[in-house]
Amino acid sequence: MSRKYLFGLLPILAVLASAMAPSAFALKPSKPCTKNILCTGNEGTEGLRDDFTEPPEGVSGGSLGSSILGSNTAGPLRLTIGANFNENPQGYAFFGVKLHSNPETSTTVCREVEGWVTFVDIQRASGEYEATPVTNSPVFDDTSPGDNGPWPIGIHSNQTICGAKAGKVTIEHVALYLPVPKKLITGTLIGVYVQPSTPAKPTKCPAGGIALEENQNVTINGKSGEAVKIQAGASGVAVICFVSSNNWVFPKTAPTWSPFMDFTESETPGIWKD
Repeated sequence: MSRKYLFGLLPILAVLASAMAPSAFALKPSKPCTKNILCTGNEGTEGLRDDFTEPPEGVSGGSLGSSILGSNTAGPLRLTIGANFNENPQGYAFFGVKLHSNPETSTTVCREVEGWVTFVDIQRASGEYEATPVTNSPVFDDTSPGDNGPWPIGIHSNQTICGAKAGKVTIEHVALYLPVPKKLITGTLIGVYVQPSTPAKPTKCPAGGIALEENQNVTINGKSGEAVKIQAGASGVAVICFVSSNNWVFPKTAPTWSPFMDFTESETPGIWKD
């Protein structure tokens, strides 16, 4: 049983870890954002709403920033520790981001978008532990308000002034718990932004996202520097793609969320109530 639960950790880390070198994935869009770091719309003139926007004009308040949903729609996510690995199939990993600050872009000051990872949902994990197949391994993330809290995320501008930080993504205050064998994972994970696809520069994420760094280190039960490898299956760069953000971007055809299944292969899967 402990082996089974051990590998639930791995796909969660794969979703939140980040990214390849900026030269590989921090591509400039054909029409760069003209005002804010994150933008949308024709000519990139529309900045994504953040918590500092008054709703509506002339009324004070704010704190109604954009939401962003990400998923591994471009392929599977595999996280490897030594000879052992865990993998989530394409489209079965999700994380949510709440946008707090989307500052104006600048050529003289390196600025970054700020927000929080507010939830994580990783599904249908499978893998191998000492040549033994492992399936259906739950892991729990602590993003609870008043406890660990949401995980701060920062996305740096692509402006030249940012140098090596251009496009860098940082996720802090990560906290994950495995009930068996009582593994607590904490730390900071980093990455790089993937621009949306264009006809001239296609990417794996049509609406943008985060490329995952192949080599990462995590902290397990207080021990730092534990080495892991993250890939798109047995090889390749793993990415988390943005699939929805309020009215900024959304699927042209709504996703289908049935039929359902669960790890017990029940005939009536679901979340029941007494």
